[in-house]
This record gives sequence, C-alpha cells and structure tokens, in this order.
Amino acid sequence: MHPKGKPCRTQEFDEKTRQIVEDSNLTLLEKIRAVIMVVPTHNDFYDLRILEQMKRYYPEQWAIVDASLSSDWAMLRQLIEQGIREGLIIDRNVTLMMKIIIDACNSALDQRFYTKNNITTQESLAAIADVLLFGLVPVDKR
Repeated sequence: MHPKGKPCRTQEFDEKTRQIVEDSNLTLLEKIRAVIMVVPTHNDFYDLRILEQMKRYYPEQWAIVDASLSSDWAMLRQLIEQGIREGLIIDRNVTLMMKIIIDACNSALDQRFYTKNNITTQESLAAIADVLLFGLVPVDKR
C-alpha cells in the first residue's frame, strides 16, 4: 500500500491478473493471452535502465516488484500447465516455455524501440502473445 492508503501499482495488476484467471467467461487460451498481456505492464512506467538501477540502488522496492511479477508468472505457469493437461498447449518443457514468454514480454520494456517504431506497449504485448500462442505460420499454410 502507498502511504495514503491507496493500493500500489503492483497490487492493482496482481488483482487484474487474479480477475482474469477467475473469469469463467474466458476460455483458457483467452486467459493465457490476457495474463501475458497484463504481467509486464507492472513496469510500463519503467525502462530497462531504471529497472537495473532499482535492482542496484533500491533493493527493497525491487524485491516488492520482483515478488509481484513472480506471483503473476506463477499464475500464468498454472494456466499453461492446465492447457497442456487439456491438450490445448503442446507438451514441452514448461520451464523453458516460461523463460521464452518472460523474455519476450520483457522486451516490451525496451521503450526506445517501441517509441521509435510507433508501437504502443499494449500493441507489442498483443503481438507477442499472439506469436507465442499461435505462431507465425497461418493454419492453412502448415
């Protein structure tokens, strides 16, 4: 909580992730896509340099952000494991899949690239989620 009693950004996004996971109107794939798109936005006000400075000079604040991100990634991992059990996601090494997802989503923190190319954070995350979930090759070309 912020000193004024308002929830901090990480709590707001944790709540949004929880709402997505618990939303019975969404399919499992819609939940996975939505969580991929919300997780990195914890840091939509940071760039890579600021995150590195936070890790180095403000370890207590970094620990809060990192714990919150880890919690969201754990929820995403559970959704992916459910998708594997249900046959919606290919059965591959989940730890490797999570690393690929996290690394791809973290690329959204490269604000200079996205600003230079007129791509919003939400547009980049939507494209990343779609490529990760559905690949680059159209179904009719496989």
